Amino acid sequence: MRELQPQAPDPRRVFPEAGAEPIIGVTFGLELPFSLRLPEVKFVVSRSGSGWEGWGADEVGHLIDLDAKVPEGLEPHFRIALNQSKVTVPAPFSAAAAAYPDWPGFDQRREDAAIEVERTTALVSVYSRLMDSPFGEDDDATKEWLSRRFDEALNVLNDYLVILAAMHDEWHISKLSRADLPRHAPYRIELRPAETGYKASNSALDVHATVQDDLPDERDAEELIAAVELIQRYREGRAPLRDWIQHYQAAEHHLGSGRYEQTVIAVTTAMEVLVNVFFREAWEALSLDPQDLKGVLNCGFKNQLTSQLPKFLTMPVDLSDRDLPPGRWHNDCYLLRNRVVHEGYRPSSAEAMDAKVATRAFVSWIGANMKHDERTAQLRAILQAPGNNG
Repeated sequence: MRELQPQAPDPRRVFPEAGAEPIIGVTFGLELPFSLRLPEVKFVVSRSGSGWEGWGADEVGHLIDLDAKVPEGLEPHFRIALNQSKVTVPAPFSAAAAAYPDWPGFDQRREDAAIEVERTTALVSVYSRLMDSPFGEDDDATKEWLSRRFDEALNVLNDYLVILAAMHDEWHISKLSRADLPRHAPYRIELRPAETGYKASNSALDVHATVQDDLPDERDAEELIAAVELIQRYREGRAPLRDWIQHYQAAEHHLGSGRYEQTVIAVTTAMEVLVNVFFREAWEALSLDPQDLKGVLNCGFKNQLTSQLPKFLTMPVDLSDRDLPPGRWHNDCYLLRNRVVHEGYRPSSAEAMDAKVATRAFVSWIGANMKHDERTAQLRAILQAPGNNG
């Protein structure tokens, strides 16, 4: 195996100059749900920049505990350390066997009450200028700042995971989301140089903060029945908006899991699916010419929105007016999706949320502005319903 042997820092120059700008480092501890089959590894990922005032290559290498100089002209941003260990976990199907003790299939698959497995753990540090953070100034802003740093740490770790997995087509290794991790991620905050007078602190970040904790322990029976009925209607071809629900809920899951690129892509796809379902349903309800429908379904999405959709509405679809739902969706979702897909842009959690909210508002706007016709009344009501579960 090839070993990287970077130049070690000069021990005489491991402390920054007097008056060096303060640096804040946040380290998150993560336990991966799988094994990467690796020895202990640590590395730094840096980006182009002007560097930090008063910090040289030796001082930065010492700061991030890499035992290596960091090239000039870069801003050290992330330090990733990975290691492997064995842990004891409940045997597969333990919960299932407890829930269905009379079903023999689960018992046949339970050899022991617990098993020992290999797991990879990670320490991911994010370094930045103290002046660029709200640390010590505002608690709410600091919590949001920590959440953003966690997303950044998870993103850079995911880049590494995907590359490793692709080398041997290890399909079971994929990007991690917040949902794949324990609810509370331990973190440690340190400030350097030591002259700042701040002592390191440890705490934990709730990475499932958007999970609704106020829901009842058991679902209402009506919800369970409604879901079964929806599945049945879909199998019978009577639930046209099922695919819209699937994509929109996927976006919701991506958003809560910290996968913001996928959130934006999913809600844009959901909107395109919904518009084409709208045409098919409206055509059938109004008994329009099926040959004309083919042409509408085959034209470009923007043409569908601005030329075809208004034929069923009481007002035009203006994608340039950001004060109205169509224009807000076009700016906050569609154009953002293009940046994600074509430019490799990574949206923030706030941008992903805006894209989802704008999509839902656009759908409701379509329903509210449909021409009044009893034949399409049900479709109009479904589009304006909170869950769009028709």
